[in-house]
Amino acid sequence: MIKYIFLGLLLYAPGCLVPLKANSLATAINYNNLTDTLKQNPATPDSLLPQATIFLRQEPLPIPPEIKAAGSFKKNYLQPLAAPALLVGYGFLSLGNPEFLETNEGFQRVIAEQYTGFHSGLDNYTRYVPLGAVYGLNLAGVKGQHDLVNLSLIFAISSFLNNTITKNLKRISRERRPDFPSLDAFPSQHTSTAFANAEILRQEFKNQSGWYGVGGYSFAVATGALRMLNNRHWLSDVMAGAGVGILSTRLAYVIYPWLCENISLSQFKKENIQLTPMYQNGSYGLSLGLKVKQSKEKVHGKNYKAG
Repeated sequence: MIKYIFLGLLLYAPGCLVPLKANSLATAINYNNLTDTLKQNPATPDSLLPQATIFLRQEPLPIPPEIKAAGSFKKNYLQPLAAPALLVGYGFLSLGNPEFLETNEGFQRVIAEQYTGFHSGLDNYTRYVPLGAVYGLNLAGVKGQHDLVNLSLIFAISSFLNNTITKNLKRISRERRPDFPSLDAFPSQHTSTAFANAEILRQEFKNQSGWYGVGGYSFAVATGALRMLNNRHWLSDVMAGAGVGILSTRLAYVIYPWLCENISLSQFKKENIQLTPMYQNGSYGLSLGLKVKQSKEKVHGKNYKAG
């Protein structure tokens, strides 16, 4: 019975056009203005009744390119940065906040009670295990996303970002360590290094298996836990260090393809390089200058993403 009513309405009231959601059953009612209807259809006063058009199915409308681009940017760049940003944000909130300070001290009290006299130097080595695994897998024939040369350049960018961010935050925050030897607790550099290396392992082999990333992050978490067990860092230091490390590597995987697309290796010629001695405030060394010209070359065969 209902289908005959639908068909009757379709025959009775053609011409009502409304935007509808794709693949949905919708009803749209268009109330015509009395004066306009009389002028257009003077002989059909019954057209003053509401007109209804029922769409049983409508093809999906094309998505505008600008909306597609915005969605792609959010997915490829903003979403991967959300988790490390939250970790770093937690660390910043702990600075000078009595409630977070109480949480930090509570964790350290529990650790001191449960692991009295604990000390281990393993955290000096576990932070490098994920990076060693990346190179070891490549040498064993298990290839990641990049060859050893490009992998090393990505590692160099990640390491530079990680060390720069971590050391400057230590200098600015001046947070005391739990064992009181110095004012450079925030964030934990052991932890940031471990998580930066673990993220490289995950990025390189995520298409082969997710277990590579699980293994790498296991060593990173162990490094952060050991820093707390050794009474060298607060919980907030470790969490912020983890965020800085992940953030550094994910930024490196965004920056490196941009450098490949905009800087040509052919520019590294003798006439484009300037090497001069430098002396400043009692320090001396060499200054390296490179004349850079934008290149139109693209990176082939790669779809670079962060995340």
